[in-house]
Amino acid sequence: MRNEILIKTFFLFLNISSYSAQTDNLPVRDVEVTPLFELDTLKPEVKIIPFQNNFLSVDKEENIYFVDTSNHRILKFGINGKFITQIGSIGQREEELYYPQGIFLKGDRLFVLNYEGKEIKIFNANGKFISGFKIPDASTSFALYVHDEQIITDTKYKDLRNFNLQKLLSLFNKKGEKVKSVGKILKCQTFTGYEVFNSAFINMIDNSFVIALANYPLIFRCDLDDKEIFYKDLRELKVKEITELQERIFKLGMDTPESIKEKNAVRSSVYCSGLGVSLEKQIYYALMNSCYLLHLNERGDIVEKLKLKIQNEPVRVEKININEMGNFYGIGILHEQKKKIFFNF
Repeated sequence: MRNEILIKTFFLFLNISSYSAQTDNLPVRDVEVTPLFELDTLKPEVKIIPFQNNFLSVDKEENIYFVDTSNHRILKFGINGKFITQIGSIGQREEELYYPQGIFLKGDRLFVLNYEGKEIKIFNANGKFISGFKIPDASTSFALYVHDEQIITDTKYKDLRNFNLQKLLSLFNKKGEKVKSVGKILKCQTFTGYEVFNSAFINMIDNSFVIALANYPLIFRCDLDDKEIFYKDLRELKVKEITELQERIFKLGMDTPESIKEKNAVRSSVYCSGLGVSLEKQIYYALMNSCYLLHLNERGDIVEKLKLKIQNEPVRVEKININEMGNFYGIGILHEQKKKIFFNF
């Protein structure tokens, strides 16, 4: 079985680095990153799906876990890229996986968003199965977060008539019982649009959620009672890279939540490739296909742009991850050398 979103959705990754547009006048701070290893040298090979939201995580010992969706497994490597173990393999039994979509590390527990986002499985850090549950009526999920005893997903539900009445996030206890739903969704013209444009990154500050939509330039924060703390449309903030992408999308006639040309397909672009929150409650938003991270404070105000580089070469960011210890990791591309690297700073 293939993930319906992967079949129905065409994500266009745009090279925005050479396109000129207005300057946003945001302060820019250069950040030197440390390359740890090249992804193409990993054995076994990890087949990375570019628009997968939670496909990597790093534990406090700096072991890295990658989701290898097409091979139905999680691969664990050391910080030097040395292979440690495989968690799961194709199948329907408790310890097996089937098209895992994402992971989240909490202490010594590895939470897996499995079966195209329709179920949760919990393992220990060495891959021993502990428990799991199915998400009733789920169509798909892309994001996963664990807070205290609650498991949070951006599950989209099979409700072809009332999908615009849903909330963005679903909160479950570890028995699989849905506790509540929070978060504003983007209202869409079609069910497929609802699935695509409401794909989210999830993080937290204290007892509130920080949410960035992957395929639309929105970032917002709400508490556990669904009270809005801030809601930012990055187009209104005149971020240069967002403006450039918007202009290209307009020229190409791509879909928006309000205007979708085909009922069962959406032609969209990715804005955000990762979201992180530091121990100091600072928010970091990775601009897709760019060497820049937006640094926002806890109120959602943009502080600066971080330009990631190695010596004088920009690092085009594909994913970011801040682990429980507050350490920053990511996957990036060195364009001139055509290398995909795992890095930290």
